[in-house]
Amino acid sequence: MSRVDRACIVALNLSGLWRALRAYLQGRPIYVIEIGIGFPMLRGVWRRLYNFMCRRGAVLPIEDLFPSDQRYFVHSWMPEYPDLFRKLEDGIAGDYRFDRLEQLPDYALAIKHAACQYTQKLWIVTTLKRLSDTGDQVAEVSGIDRDIPLWYRRYYGAEPTFPVKTIKSGGVFSAAMTAVSLVVYSWLWILRRIKRVALDAKTVHLGADFVLDQRTTYLVSEITDSKDEVLFVFRNHQQRREAASWDEFTGFQGIHPDELHLTVGDGVATALLVLKDIFRLFWYCHQLPADLFFAVVKLPFNRILFRTLFQRHPVNYFLSRDDYNSEHIIRTDELRRSGATSLGLAHGLPIPGIIDTRTRYVDFDTYFVFGDYPYDQHYREKWPAKMQYRAVGSFGMTREQLGRLSEPRSRDIIFFISRLLGERELFGEAVKLARAFPDRKIIIKEKYSARSEYHLNLTSIIDNPPENIKFYSGNSYPLMLECRYAVSNDTSSVAAEAIQYGLITYVWDTYPPDLPSYYREFPELCVRRAEEVIEKIRAIESGEAEYPRERFDKLIDLSGKVIYDVIRDELKNKATQSEATTGAA
Repeated sequence: MSRVDRACIVALNLSGLWRALRAYLQGRPIYVIEIGIGFPMLRGVWRRLYNFMCRRGAVLPIEDLFPSDQRYFVHSWMPEYPDLFRKLEDGIAGDYRFDRLEQLPDYALAIKHAACQYTQKLWIVTTLKRLSDTGDQVAEVSGIDRDIPLWYRRYYGAEPTFPVKTIKSGGVFSAAMTAVSLVVYSWLWILRRIKRVALDAKTVHLGADFVLDQRTTYLVSEITDSKDEVLFVFRNHQQRREAASWDEFTGFQGIHPDELHLTVGDGVATALLVLKDIFRLFWYCHQLPADLFFAVVKLPFNRILFRTLFQRHPVNYFLSRDDYNSEHIIRTDELRRSGATSLGLAHGLPIPGIIDTRTRYVDFDTYFVFGDYPYDQHYREKWPAKMQYRAVGSFGMTREQLGRLSEPRSRDIIFFISRLLGERELFGEAVKLARAFPDRKIIIKEKYSARSEYHLNLTSIIDNPPENIKFYSGNSYPLMLECRYAVSNDTSSVAAEAIQYGLITYVWDTYPPDLPSYYREFPELCVRRAEEVIEKIRAIESGEAEYPRERFDKLIDLSGKVIYDVIRDELKNKATQSEATTGAA
């Protein structure tokens, strides 16, 4: 392949744009691997430019270079992706000078969280490996972050087979521009919210981070006595508009940060605070890559936002499901400063890679998790000693549904498949189950991704699939009440939920043996072939074997306690402790 025919891979930024223009004039195909690094505040501009260039046919998305693997690239996922962070974590901590963060005690944990989140760019490392494996198809890769080739060398022990030109992101000048921009933005935000008269502050029992998931609204209703006790905090105006269309939201209070107000005195104090803290972070962190520095230096703005929120709208407790956001740590800090309690609710399990970048560093007063095991075994040393975590399982089912768990169920088998992740092979295994058990339905429940255009038409994979294979597109939890068995792939927490909700459950162990997979920590749960599932089900139904459910009690809470009552009791217990402390004083 001539050099002219070989592809130019670019990250769309100032450096990459120049090289893309040169490649375009040379007639070479151009593929975009990333958009807008270098000065993150301009990412929206880069996104619009990228869309324009795509419409003109000047550039193509990186996944178009890999027709057979498009589904994996749009999902930013490769089998070794979870393994990368596990093996590179210590080196990353050294690169970003975690040892110096003791000098920033009020930001240290949030910075570590941001650094871990930044390493989600590790998917680019796996992409470079795929590009290297294509032979001479690539001329060069340009404009990517400076750390990507370093991570590549550390993990694969080699260099890519093509030139890699990195962006010179970070440095004093770039960091200073970002810091000054954020100071100006913060001051303008403060100035627009100053009122001459003080506004009365009414304490609310429970503040809650609003999530576009109606289960959260139900959860909040179950752990409080009245909707008047709750104040939802919207992250953006779209959430407010969405909430207004929900019948379940009627009667709740909600606020957006744009609706907050400051007195003149508070405004001056807040402006000085944000200036001081941004300067401190600039001084200690200006050497970080641009995207990571931006995530770090905006933390003081998050602090003044939360401080203003809890000054104007004090709460006794605050419940959130945003452990993946670094600012949750700042919010917890501000809640403690105001005398309130921070409660976190985990999204699921750290699967498949065990060590999850999103939850490597978290901070709540109480963190409600699925089960004890991952945190006892893999996370305890990284989490604050003062944080308590409690295994409560999932809150997927309503109280009414939980009351029906003891009802008889059919012998049908739910087959959970996460789209974009090996569904062709898994559907083939489902067909084997259907042929082995013609007396029952094999119900395919597909988990869709945001990029549905890349989903396979499963019904077209197999000629004449068995008639007892059925497809289900509704809510998983009512379905669980109807079936006795479940099988899931190893990239979803739904397998653990099915165990909690009484199903005899198995997990397809699809990952290569040398890569980490969380469910392997419970070997009796894992299968690799349909024949194993068939054998296990037949042994259970003949009375030759029993399902070892009790051995999974560390995977997910199996106490039978209702999660809503556990959290409600937690609120009461903390209130009692607070009253006792106040009385003793």
